[in-house]
Amino acid sequence: MYDPGNARWVSNRVDVANRLVNENTETIPGWVDALRPVAEPLSVPLIAIFRSEKRGESERNLAAYALAEYFGDQPGVLLELLMDATETQFGSLYRRAVEQVDQIAPLLEVELGRKPQRVAAGNQPTEMDNNAWDRFYKRQANAAVALIRMGRLEKSWPKLKHSSDPSLRTYLVHRLGPLGFEPGTALARLAQESDVSIRRALILSLGEYGEGRLATTERVAWMTKLIDLYRQEPDPGIHGAADWLLRLWGQETQVEAIDKELAKLPLPTLRTGQGEASPQEGDRRWFVNRQGQTMTVIPGPVEFEMEDDSRVPGHTKHRERIGRSFAIATKELTVEQFQRFQKENPFAGLDENQPSLVATCPRNFVSWCDAASYCNWLSKQEGIPKDQWCYAPNEKGEFANGMKAMSDAQVRTGYRLPTEAEWEYSCRAGAATGFSFGEPWVLLANYGWFADNSHSRTWPVGRLKPNDLGLFDLYGNVWEWCQDEYNDAPEDKNISINTLELYVRVDEKVPRLLRGGSFVYLYSLGRSVSRSASAPVDHAIGHGFRPARTYR
Repeated sequence: MYDPGNARWVSNRVDVANRLVNENTETIPGWVDALRPVAEPLSVPLIAIFRSEKRGESERNLAAYALAEYFGDQPGVLLELLMDATETQFGSLYRRAVEQVDQIAPLLEVELGRKPQRVAAGNQPTEMDNNAWDRFYKRQANAAVALIRMGRLEKSWPKLKHSSDPSLRTYLVHRLGPLGFEPGTALARLAQESDVSIRRALILSLGEYGEGRLATTERVAWMTKLIDLYRQEPDPGIHGAADWLLRLWGQETQVEAIDKELAKLPLPTLRTGQGEASPQEGDRRWFVNRQGQTMTVIPGPVEFEMEDDSRVPGHTKHRERIGRSFAIATKELTVEQFQRFQKENPFAGLDENQPSLVATCPRNFVSWCDAASYCNWLSKQEGIPKDQWCYAPNEKGEFANGMKAMSDAQVRTGYRLPTEAEWEYSCRAGAATGFSFGEPWVLLANYGWFADNSHSRTWPVGRLKPNDLGLFDLYGNVWEWCQDEYNDAPEDKNISINTLELYVRVDEKVPRLLRGGSFVYLYSLGRSVSRSASAPVDHAIGHGFRPARTYR
């Protein structure tokens, strides 16, 4: 029996703790039990190992096991450990927490009600802010998942709903599976869940289950459900989530075969009532065109807080209204899709022999004029009457300097580039935070390709998670051309800047807008307000686009 009062523990406890966490996993229970009388002096070095990012995962996990055994009957201590546990440490601590659910659940609910510290209006978040948010939301997610697994759903389950600040929801999407929420339970909840945004979150969470977590029967059940959702679900966010997960699970061929079927369906109808277009329950809010491009339909009119510090000194937001329904491509235009067009419309400056071109990657080196020409071509392929096309060539018959953008494009139904307001509304998908998934950019690698994760190249579209409107790659990969000329916002923040250009002639000296960042851009700069501009005739490595159209 060890003597807890012996003064030698003060000098030896670090060495003993280090030796303990390097024991064989088969013998560790015996050693933990034998050292139980000296748990108090050992707790300090064990907690240090538990929290240290410099220690190996095995050491940290064994420290968590020992601490769970020593303090499993002390709710206050156990709570702090559980909140800060990594994904692999969580299980040991949860096992003890669930044994005293009536004591610890109320403490978890209190922690779940805490609010993060926000950045002062007009200030840009710093690396320190990002790190603080990351720790805060990981703790919140741990608390929420613990409560969900305990069946205490009243305050925890609604955290999976989409909101203007979806930060915690996104952390839950990424941590539900790794923290032990069973895939079979997730499928059962999906079947009974009525909130569409929670259903989106549950589908996306399946992508975070590690190799081997899904039994064969569970995987088959999920696959059957996903295929059904991909074909028939009217919500574009669920359709996009199913798209992403099916491709992640190696079902690209089946998805493409289904797309060929979906392209034959009639376009969805928006019902008009009291001057506004809106889908009825069960109506699709997406469609697949003849080129295999999925388009999300956004019923208008819509209003939102549009934000861009770079345009309006002293103003961070203004109220923006888009007075029409529109559709926007869920993915950036790919090399393969552009090549079909380019066979009929060769352009100097676009080198088809570039070794970097991959069929499923976004087409870069595209000028604004090239993108406009493609949109006309796409309108033609889709059988849209010529009087509804949105662009016209210059006097030489070229889509180059002097070409025209129709002044009434906002009422034409042909394909065009999205306006800046349409692009930002689609990108935000209802979020008022820096990104559509929340504030911390630490999760951006799951949603966008930037300098930090791109390895200096573009990546196949749709590989990363979509937003809640089912749109992919809005952050990074390539900058995306918008319809607008580059203009400052009005000084009056209440005045809308949403216009489809009244400037009919396209001037190579007047830059056009680009949104979203690119694969050579920094993470910390790639927010929903990321904005750049370039001459409409420029071909650049980071420039691409996604088509849009007014919808009626």
